[in-house]
Amino acid sequence: SSGINAEYGYDHQYLSFNKGLAVCMMYAVGYVTWLYYIRYATGIWVYPLFYKLTKPWKKEIFICGIMSFLLAFYCIQNGLHHAIHGSKQPDLVQDKAKNVKVRKTE
Repeated sequence: SSGINAEYGYDHQYLSFNKGLAVCMMYAVGYVTWLYYIRYATGIWVYPLFYKLTKPWKKEIFICGIMSFLLAFYCIQNGLHHAIHGSKQPDLVQDKAKNVKVRKTE
């Protein structure tokens, strides 16, 4: 409950959709690469399900399906956030004392 409140009860500042999606997909590709590296280095699959997917193309289809699922959830979350808080990005101004950009206050 508190996670939902933190996610949708407050207007967070996120990366642009494309940058956020790129970061999300890079993480997913890195994770899949790590799974294959562990298989290469140890000879075992991290998840027993991969033993049941005996033909190589079945594993790749499964992984692509999981990545599509991740993409769908990212799009849903982004859509919900914009439906609740609007799509306008907050105005940022340079705080010269701290040398960072901060939200502009009215």
